[in-house]
Amino acid sequence: MKMADGGYRPAYNVQFAADTESQVIVGLDVTPAGTDHGQLRPMVGQLRRRYGRDPDALLADAGFQTIAEIDELAAAACGTTLYLPVRTPADKTRDPHQPLPDDSPAVAAWRVRMGTAEAREIYKSGPRRPSA
Repeated sequence: MKMADGGYRPAYNVQFAADTESQVIVGLDVTPAGTDHGQLRPMVGQLRRRYGRDPDALLADAGFQTIAEIDELAAAACGTTLYLPVRTPADKTRDPHQPLPDDSPAVAAWRVRMGTAEAREIYKSGPRRPSA
């Protein structure tokens, strides 16, 4: 794996998924990939195989964000609500939470959602289950 000093050494990237309420680890993977990009899809696949369904919601840091995975995981077949921070655009005058003209409906909804106070609170604290 390429290191911050520019050199290459044996290393692994450990990915895990945890239930935000119980804090129990529900998924685990180890990869030699040097980035988190592209790691959401395999984790959701693992959770689907293990528990027989896709997660209702998924929180991840911005390092995991890929537009293709946002499209795929939010699709009707999966239906997972994604909570990933929207990256700051290069153009500082552009509101990062406003959809771009070429955004798919799933990506546009994610951008708008992440601009809401509710999504920021969920991202900070984890989704709340309805009380019985």
